[in-house]
Amino acid sequence: MSYFLLAVGLCLITRVVSQTPSTYFINPPAAGDELFFAENQAYAVGSTFNVEWVTDEDAYNIFLWQQSLTVQSAAEGSSPIYTKITGSDEEGGFSWTVSSQQFSLVQSNVFFLALSPAGKQDLDGATTSHYFNVTAASESTSSSSSSATSTPSSSAPPTSISVPTTTATVTFAPTPIISPSQTAVSSSSSKSNNATGVGLGVGLGLGIPLLLLLGFTLMPRKYRRKLFATKPPSYANSVDRDNAYTDHAVPSKPYVNELPSTETSLARAQHNQYAAPVELDGWQTRMSRAGQPP
Repeated sequence: MSYFLLAVGLCLITRVVSQTPSTYFINPPAAGDELFFAENQAYAVGSTFNVEWVTDEDAYNIFLWQQSLTVQSAAEGSSPIYTKITGSDEEGGFSWTVSSQQFSLVQSNVFFLALSPAGKQDLDGATTSHYFNVTAASESTSSSSSSATSTPSSSAPPTSISVPTTTATVTFAPTPIISPSQTAVSSSSSKSNNATGVGLGVGLGLGIPLLLLLGFTLMPRKYRRKLFATKPPSYANSVDRDNAYTDHAVPSKPYVNELPSTETSLARAQHNQYAAPVELDGWQTRMSRAGQPP
């Protein structure tokens, strides 16, 4: 019974080993379905990435192949990107500088690698990698996104898209260069204008009240009294009492007399004309009347 189990185990191990490929790619990944581009990695021309593989071949070549997008065919590169000769050490990988060789990226940007035993032609007995995209140097991207020409299903044949090329002419107008001196002058002039405006505002705000105060100070006192008087001034205390009229100076009765008429005046004049002459007192008589000796 134990011999039977041992024989069955050996058969299973032999079958598994026989089904395991001896040659396959690690990077790029191993080949998938035919014309399946959904998981393509992208590499720009001139960039580098590590190509890795496993094989038991003693002598072989690795070629770059371009996949056609119009028909189900591929073209081999002009020269291998890696060669191992018999007896040399197995490296299992190298750093490859991406190149499209003689191929045009306009026709197709989908490529794959093929490890072919020495002496084999085309893809006879070759081991291929998964598809990957090669882009121009100006379109430098290193992502695992699919290309614009990729199809999500392996059942649909690839289709090529013709993109018209247009040439645009762009005219650039020279931009004036402002020198530091011009910038400093404009900045200083702006600051001086701002300072002038501020000084003018402060001068007017302080100068006008000062002028009003100075004018009020120089104004005569009587005008200032009139300016701030709220009622007419009283002159009761400013009257000169020496020149004032008292009660005893006022006549007790008004001088009301009738003026003599013209006839009365003429009669008096005629009476005086015909009166007897009277001798006037001399000075001796006046002195004696006064009680003084003549």
